[in-house]
Amino acid sequence: MDSEHGRTVAHAAAVLPQLQTVHRRFQQWCGREVLREILTQLANTLRDEGAIDERESFINATFAAAKGGGDAVGLTKRGKGVKILAIVDRHGLPLSVSTHAANYHEVTLVQLSFDFYMLEAKPEHLIGDRA
Repeated sequence: MDSEHGRTVAHAAAVLPQLQTVHRRFQQWCGREVLREILTQLANTLRDEGAIDERESFINATFAAAKGGGDAVGLTKRGKGVKILAIVDRHGLPLSVSTHAANYHEVTLVQLSFDFYMLEAKPEHLIGDRA
């Protein structure tokens, strides 16, 4: 480790709160939906400035194994898991990311993914595969 990196890590450790404090604050933010509100405001500002174009958006899903189980884990032919759905604008910027139990078909989860959508305006055209 070089001395420059060592000073940076030591300085960060001295000024940042403990991991438990950071985790507790993150949980509080999630409970009050602070992070979601910040991301929504940022996404709408970027849309107003023309940096996000949601008129044509893309949706896709993927399966993630969850052998340990959990709240939103569903049993499928491929085993226990979750489906991760993402909606992106035409440039690939994420507009929504959500997880759902894997034992539901993707078509039924599309509407649920809009519960996590970060823009006030919905896409004119939502393009997906035939999953």
